[in-house]
Amino acid sequence: YKEMKEPHRYLEKIIQLPFDIPPIDPDCMKKFVGPLLSSELKPCQEMLVKGLGDNPRQVKRFISSLTLCNKIGSRLNIPGYNPETLALLLLIQYRHFSLYRSIVMRPDLLPKLKHETEEVKHLYEQYIAGDPLEDILSIVDIPLGSPIEKYIYLTQVTRPTEIIVKAKKDINLGECLQQHAKWLESEG
Repeated sequence: YKEMKEPHRYLEKIIQLPFDIPPIDPDCMKKFVGPLLSSELKPCQEMLVKGLGDNPRQVKRFISSLTLCNKIGSRLNIPGYNPETLALLLLIQYRHFSLYRSIVMRPDLLPKLKHETEEVKHLYEQYIAGDPLEDILSIVDIPLGSPIEKYIYLTQVTRPTEIIVKAKKDINLGECLQQHAKWLESEG
């Protein structure tokens, strides 16, 4: 079976019974996502249901990342901090990493995508049009000139798309977060 390039074909050989797991109904996903969100993140529920797909394990992992980033973000002095902007940027990172990388290089692209400016028309058509992000962008308020760099910083706290290398020693996460909070208070 090593020559089989498609894992589902291998499973078909073993099980001998074709079975596709049906997608989760959006109402059921809404009921699943809601209790996982803190009160600060409740406004993000609709966008998460639309943008995360229907894999419960991936949804929980994403929401854990969003929760951590939001806790750190709420301590930063970001003018007009909006958890929905953070959720949007994390969704872009999750769904279209190459678009996310473009936004990291040019943070002004995110508000321009929201406002569908001529400059970003090609990116909009390539990544946004017809994607759940199209509806999500219409939900989130991102004025031109928003401090997107601070949100990018937050999204780099947890990098779900990169390989995590094991540390050679145990790390005290509480201590790391306290040191990070001190650094944030000192304004870097």
